[in-house]
Amino acid sequence: MKKTRIVGLLLVFVLVTSCFVGGTFAKYASTAYGSDVATIAKWSIEVEGTDIAVAGSPVTVAFDLFDTINDTGNADDETDVTDNLIAPGTAGSFKIDIINNAEVNAEYTIELSETNIYEVPLQYSVDGTNWVDSIDELEMDALTTVAIDMNGGTDNQTVYWRWVFNDTDTAGSAHADQNNAYDTGLGVAAKADPIQVIINATIRVEQVD
Repeated sequence: MKKTRIVGLLLVFVLVTSCFVGGTFAKYASTAYGSDVATIAKWSIEVEGTDIAVAGSPVTVAFDLFDTINDTGNADDETDVTDNLIAPGTAGSFKIDIINNAEVNAEYTIELSETNIYEVPLQYSVDGTNWVDSIDELEMDALTTVAIDMNGGTDNQTVYWRWVFNDTDTAGSAHADQNNAYDTGLGVAAKADPIQVIINATIRVEQVD
């Protein structure tokens, strides 16, 4: 009987203890979860209407460097020379358009070079007033770094060219000894083989940090 009473007391003690262990006290409780998403800013640059932002090799862009051919003075369309050919007295200009469609600010530089093995007496200018004898001598703004804003920022650079028609335009220049005989010699040589002047443009665009 005594043994049975002890077992009963132990059972009651276990039940009471279990109530304290298994139960909870009233309290505030909150739970929060969070997440975030990072999206890569796009890189998209148009040069002359062509997106050059591609992986791999540099993109070749079609430039109409001699597409505009005007008469002496660069004011009127040339009508005395066959279309798309240059000759003494012709002039023109070309413009390089750049659009920053990227979602980052950018900056660009332009490098121009000339292949003129027959020394055709062309001159170049960035304002139509001050002329140099080689495109390498041009002092374009874009030869130093030029900023261009993100999300549709635009900029362009214009280069003028001319084949001078008389020696007054070449005073003090490398073409000062140009004369009819020299120009005629180029025209005669062109009968045998095409004489070409090639202008190469390299445009480099980089993200601004």
